[in-house]
Amino acid sequence: MSLIELKDLSKEYTYGESSTYALKNVNLKIYGGDMIAIMGPSGAGKSTLLNILGCLDKHSSGTYILKGKNINDFSKKELSKIRNREIGFIFQNFALIPEYTVGENLELPLLYKNNFSIKKDKLNKEQRMKLIEKALKNVLISNLIDKKPSYLSGGQQQRVAIARALIANPDIILADEPTGALDQKTGQEIMNLLKEINKQGKTIIIVTHDSNIASYCDKTINVIDGIVKN
Repeated sequence: MSLIELKDLSKEYTYGESSTYALKNVNLKIYGGDMIAIMGPSGAGKSTLLNILGCLDKHSSGTYILKGKNINDFSKKELSKIRNREIGFIFQNFALIPEYTVGENLELPLLYKNNFSIKKDKLNKEQRMKLIEKALKNVLISNLIDKKPSYLSGGQQQRVAIARALIANPDIILADEPTGALDQKTGQEIMNLLKEINKQGKTIIIVTHDSNIASYCDKTINVIDGIVKN
């Protein structure tokens, strides 16, 4: 069974009496353990597709099935729970809170996860710290736990962002141009790291305009004018 399935999914924006489609009649299956690149020119609809997959945006019509569940009628709270438990996000601009240390940035998703957990499943401070230390070790930056983002290089910040995406142990990682703000060498290091994470069983979906980045993936999905071509 597929991990994600989209059936005739569309995203339409209406402006007064006119409308335009960002995505139109998308049919797509993604399986557990896939590493997929979503490619297309600017404005093609690839980021819209990623936002819908990540439950950050809702489609206008069609069906989105995640782990066998139709999420069309899920409430905002249910979608928030999915984002926290099932999906990790990696952004081009890292999206770290500058006033917080690396450790504090990683702790936030765990505190948020506690909001959706029954009392016996809530993580205490000691448990959260163990998870943070493990996540930083996995991305080779254990020594940066007390640093703030402004003291880190771009590559280090993206490693923190990857650790944050993994901290709640989601099955799906969504990355929007994860190397776009990095130099070529650092970008290669980040892609090699994502490849290793994929080998551990995580499903990774990457939006990119760079064919070199897409070459790290097992499959490429092209988006042109809102039309998805597998």
